[in-house]
Amino acid sequence: MTYQCAAFFTSTANVFTCPETMAANQLPFAVDKCLKEYDEYKFTLPALYREVAKEELREDDVVREKALTEMRHWIAENPYIFKCRTDAKFLLRFLRFRQFSVPMACEALERYLTVRELYPGWFKKLDCNDPIMQEILDYEPFTYLGQDSEGRAAFLIRFGRFNIEKHSPSQDARYMALILETVLEWEEFQIGSCQVFVDYRGCTVGHFDKWSTSELKIMMDVFSRSYPLRYGEIHGAKLPKQAVPIIETCLSFANPKLREKINCYPTIEELEKRLEPACKPTTYGGTVDFEELNRSFRKRIEDQREIVLGLDGMAIDVDHYTPNEYDEYKFTLPALYRELAKEELREDDLVREKALTEMRHWIAENPYIFKCRTDAKFLLRFLRFRQFSVPMACEALERYLTVRELYPSWFKNLDCTESTMKEIFHSGTFTLLGWDAAGRMVGFSRFSRFDGEKHSPAQDARFMALVMETMLECEEFQVGGCHVLIDFEGSTVANFEKWSTTDLKIMMDAYSHTYPLRYADIHSAGLPKYGSSVIETFLSFANPKMREKISCFSTAAEMEKYFEAPLKPALYGGTVDLELANRALWKRMEDQREVVLGLDQMEIDLDYYSSRWNFEGTTPDEIAAGAMFKQKCPEKYDLYQPAVSALHRQIAADELREEPAIVEQALEQMRDWIAKNPAIHTCRTDASFLLRFLRVRKFSHLAACETLERYLVSRQRFPAWYSKLDTAEPWVQVMIDSEFVVPLGRDELGRVVYLVRYANLDIDRFEVTDQIRFFTMVFETICHDELNQIAGLVCVFDETNVPMRAFAQWSLTDIKNYIDCVTKALPLRVKEVHVVNLPLFGAAVGEWIMSCCSEKLRSRLKCYRSMDEFAGKCNLLSLLPKEYYGGKQEAMDLKRQLRESLDRCRNIILALDDMKVDERRCLLVKSQTKPGGDEGMIGSFRKLDVD
Repeated sequence: MTYQCAAFFTSTANVFTCPETMAANQLPFAVDKCLKEYDEYKFTLPALYREVAKEELREDDVVREKALTEMRHWIAENPYIFKCRTDAKFLLRFLRFRQFSVPMACEALERYLTVRELYPGWFKKLDCNDPIMQEILDYEPFTYLGQDSEGRAAFLIRFGRFNIEKHSPSQDARYMALILETVLEWEEFQIGSCQVFVDYRGCTVGHFDKWSTSELKIMMDVFSRSYPLRYGEIHGAKLPKQAVPIIETCLSFANPKLREKINCYPTIEELEKRLEPACKPTTYGGTVDFEELNRSFRKRIEDQREIVLGLDGMAIDVDHYTPNEYDEYKFTLPALYRELAKEELREDDLVREKALTEMRHWIAENPYIFKCRTDAKFLLRFLRFRQFSVPMACEALERYLTVRELYPSWFKNLDCTESTMKEIFHSGTFTLLGWDAAGRMVGFSRFSRFDGEKHSPAQDARFMALVMETMLECEEFQVGGCHVLIDFEGSTVANFEKWSTTDLKIMMDAYSHTYPLRYADIHSAGLPKYGSSVIETFLSFANPKMREKISCFSTAAEMEKYFEAPLKPALYGGTVDLELANRALWKRMEDQREVVLGLDQMEIDLDYYSSRWNFEGTTPDEIAAGAMFKQKCPEKYDLYQPAVSALHRQIAADELREEPAIVEQALEQMRDWIAKNPAIHTCRTDASFLLRFLRVRKFSHLAACETLERYLVSRQRFPAWYSKLDTAEPWVQVMIDSEFVVPLGRDELGRVVYLVRYANLDIDRFEVTDQIRFFTMVFETICHDELNQIAGLVCVFDETNVPMRAFAQWSLTDIKNYIDCVTKALPLRVKEVHVVNLPLFGAAVGEWIMSCCSEKLRSRLKCYRSMDEFAGKCNLLSLLPKEYYGGKQEAMDLKRQLRESLDRCRNIILALDDMKVDERRCLLVKSQTKPGGDEGMIGSFRKLDVD
């Protein structure tokens, strides 16, 4: 160690131990937010910290004093903060965290105060003298090691020291919160940030399993967002394999910057290398006395007891979206709109006032809505949309808030001053022409003006969301609705082809289900033939009422008559100057900018809404309309809706005997069986989910019940394969990027086709369990789509260049168990399996796999010596990636489609863990017997290899 480092440690040791700087039993700070006189701050830390503060935080005496003054003024003027510490040390937590950006520091303070109020059982009354706290402190899971040479506070976490039997997650969380509040009082910590070393030795499955997904989310929100913590690096070692899914789930809730700072090592020796000598305890090969470290750290915690408890004196109106006094609404629109409101919406002063009161009360009492606008103009969006049916308006609000949270990159941070927004607007893509004689807003879109090459679907969608949010602030729009005219003339192939089916689905969900938009007529003209299939797919996701209002014309000339004379653009022979109209719309957007951006402050419990959506009707896939009935006996069931595709409706009728009467009877029988089955504790009963099993069993409800029971039992019997399947885990993206599994779209028979290439799999990284978990995620997304339930799946296995180890990884037991799960418990219609280029050493594995399959599945398997033979005998060549001769699809597009489908189903797949069954009481699940009749298929493998 250099002389400078030694001098640094000497000086910091003095700071930490000197009586003048470390008085025992420190008293709490005042929480009066408007003090007559504030404490005078002096920077007393060693020179190293002054340098770090200057270089990393932009902090000097002038900047600090100015920021403290501004932040104190903001607190004093903030009506939602009742009591708050305003001493320099406390406020500097947030200013240093946000590098002295006062607005961001104020936001961080609000987040911190809000989380403390939302979860008082976790973050209040943090008393180190509490018996539970004393017990956990005695186990010493956290140790403060001192400061490293860069001034960072080093902490060692021995995760195995948490007592899994004695203490709950919330008790462990309270201990961690006590540690955080203690160290955040240290200015060295605020400036220098922290180094964290995590030793997972001694951990069992119980250390991780006791944390629910919701608890992990709360805890990670604290570590990465709510508490003003600055991290240097985080090092972990000896993480048990069985804990990886849980840790990855936890990290999925972290912000990206935090994830980038995490390093994991297989051995403790690797961890020890990262510990500087001056911070390395004796038990890790160093010279620092571990017991003395823990005694000193505990002493500091005890000395700051009163300060930490004093934080509870702060108070914030966390329910500021439910103020004691709401805005008083007055109807100020012209008489035309009063008449429209009365005739079309049943709105009058009494109805409106009563509905607003009821809706505000519902929001106030809803534990899953944390922050929400409750001003009349905002709530009237939904009440007018639902003709003042309060329950339906509340449902519409929940749907709107949920979709905004599910797709933040599409529907949040909608800033009209953003360069891309400006580009799209000034291209003339959408123009507000004005209001027609019926009081409707008339919008005109020139589809060709959207840039097919430069802007992505999400960017175009963000612009349209900005338009919708801007117009929804206009009461004339809420009452009168809108008339939309779309001119497709001049559009190119690129305008249409860039939109994936997923993009179209999300966008149409926004237009027809999520945003409270009232449509009059929608007229379009000049749609080119190459765009018709995309628009048809787009409209297939619309609700029936919206589809009825759409008219299409061959040319723009035919559509001209639907422009009222005063609103007819000059380019169609009218008088409206589109440039002037655009300037007026831009002015409206600028005026509403802060209002639209302010919508991002609304918060909900996304875990609850994305996995427990409990309403009828069509919604986005993530919400899965009505799909999350996990109670086995809900008060009401959702209704069956036939497939939107005519082809698939015909397949359902011809192959599955699916017709409304049969479906409704089968659903009723299956739901009754679930309700009365003592083995099933919780289970989804929505139509989409149950139809998976009914369709695979051709509406024999007893056979479907057996398959469902097997499905539930398999998920519990093999938790390593089926539980905590989070598509957001980093390793999933690695799998996708490897092109191990690739979706190819639908064949001419409407079946979904997937390509599997084991040669692309990183066998050293991904074990059999990882492969099965990934397959299961993909299968669940396939099963979620009703078109796949009906038409089934085609699999193409390209075994070219596959190494022997890819087969050797799989034990015979794994193969048998997994094939049993897939063939007997997975509700998926496997129509064809194509195996290409199977090497000789793979034949034995192939024989064993097929011996575990049913005769029907074996009859659907076909083997090929080469891709040329496969291409000559199948009609799937055009679906293959371009790297195959004759393939037409871009690999990047296929990977993106898989990523999007997994993202869309993430919360649905995670929510499957909530279904529970008592395996011992499952009467329909009989002992599984080995299927007979293996000879033919085994022979087919042998013949292929011999030839």
